Amino acid sequence: MRIERVVLRHIRVPLKVKFRTAETERTVSENMVVEVVLEDGTSGFGEGVPREYVTGETVTTCFTFLRPVAGSLRGLGCAGFAEAVELAGELTFGDDPLHPQCAARAALEIALLDAAGRRFGVPLFRLIEFLPDLASLSGPRQEVRYGGVVSAGSGVLTAWKYRLYGFRDVKLKLGIDPEGDVAFVTRMRRRLGKHVDVRVDANGGWSSKEAVRVMRKLKSLGVSFVEQPLADADRMQLAGLRSKTSVPVMLDESLVSERDAQLAVDGKLCDAFNLRISKNGGLIPTLKLAKLAADASLGVQLGCHPGETGILSAAGRALASSVTGFLYLEGSCDRHLLKRNVIEEDVTFGRGGLASRLRGPGLGVTVRPRDLDALTTEVLEIG
Repeated sequence: MRIERVVLRHIRVPLKVKFRTAETERTVSENMVVEVVLEDGTSGFGEGVPREYVTGETVTTCFTFLRPVAGSLRGLGCAGFAEAVELAGELTFGDDPLHPQCAARAALEIALLDAAGRRFGVPLFRLIEFLPDLASLSGPRQEVRYGGVVSAGSGVLTAWKYRLYGFRDVKLKLGIDPEGDVAFVTRMRRRLGKHVDVRVDANGGWSSKEAVRVMRKLKSLGVSFVEQPLADADRMQLAGLRSKTSVPVMLDESLVSERDAQLAVDGKLCDAFNLRISKNGGLIPTLKLAKLAADASLGVQLGCHPGETGILSAAGRALASSVTGFLYLEGSCDRHLLKRNVIEEDVTFGRGGLASRLRGPGLGVTVRPRDLDALTTEVLEIG
């Protein structure tokens, strides 16, 4: 294979419902889609979801960063899928280790791997076979099970739906009002029932004192994890918080880079990582962070960004169906959340959150140019 050109797109993805967290309210997701076109006409697609409050990125900064990086790939060739994996692993995060270009890198990496997978007939759920240092994570599965996510302040009808359709775990978004958070979890727990695994995500919305008070109350409600209880700026207080409460802590916004992960391990800041492919820079970096967590005996959740299209849903499915040990899976809620998708296939989870492995080459999904063009607000073609 030889890379002929790279196309960068800014897309605006409208949501069916308002998704609310402690950080933002969102009805539209601003995403980055990259297309890598090979000289034989094969195209691969990748997606990143830049969130300025997480990685410091916007679609504009992604364009700026990717223009020279994508240009450097033009004309490069690979003799097989293994060489393409090696090339993808060498993609840069940028020159500033404190502000890695994660969403941008993820979009380009996934597009490159998708193109190579299609060219050489390799589905991306086999990616881990080409990364021998990460072989201990391998755990291929034909079917995976996603959990539900409830937006902050949602009505109890959402909880009833998850219970009715047999979901085993549900995450509740909190962090807007500490006292109201406890009341919200109490209502949701009553509707979900005692057999559903309930965890919560404060999105850094609590102070240290509030977190201690709220987490002690959440313990009696059977909450299994509290995700990002403190803002990223207060991450070093997490060790003390864990010593004062008994609800396990999961890191998200404070876990972007390998540097963040090592700091969390050394400082005993958490019990688990929430990894997201776009937030953590792509498939290969996400796998490396999962390995770091496993070596430190920490749990791992594979999360997602609300507003991901079917491109990132398919990338998440590739990891979910090839890696063992994930505590929870989030994502593939396409039909329930997106007004318009960009892929032909419906990869939305089914009853109980169940979903099958995608078997086609590359990501295993087909991008519809018409729908992609309809959501596109800016295009830059390199080559």
